[in-house]
Amino acid sequence: MTIKSKVMNIFQPAVNKLKDVWMKIPARLRKILRILGIVFAGLLFLMTVLSIVLNLKGKAPVEIKPTPVASFAPLPSGEVITNPSRYATDSGVIKIEGDLSGVEKELDNLQVSEVNLLPPRLDFDINFAK
Repeated sequence: MTIKSKVMNIFQPAVNKLKDVWMKIPARLRKILRILGIVFAGLLFLMTVLSIVLNLKGKAPVEIKPTPVASFAPLPSGEVITNPSRYATDSGVIKIEGDLSGVEKELDNLQVSEVNLLPPRLDFDINFAK
């Protein structure tokens, strides 16, 4: 017994049932269904061929342009600012700068975690038989 005959023996009952169902459909409707099946298969084939052809054509490579990077030119070390702002030596501005540096040090040393804000531990050992 060949493989083909074994496969046919397995699928023969299903094929016979499908033939019976197909023959119960009116002839006019069978013709319409046949035409729709052929059109659907043709469109599927056409879409497959078009997708293969369009992918074979390939796309133009995208040109990658590097983004410009800002570079800061430091002042030469020998150059001294000859005309400083009048606020650079103002006592009020210097006091505010000192106060801000003190606040920054306090913020750096601040402990942010709060143990009281943690949710309580839950006991998942529940027994309804008690």
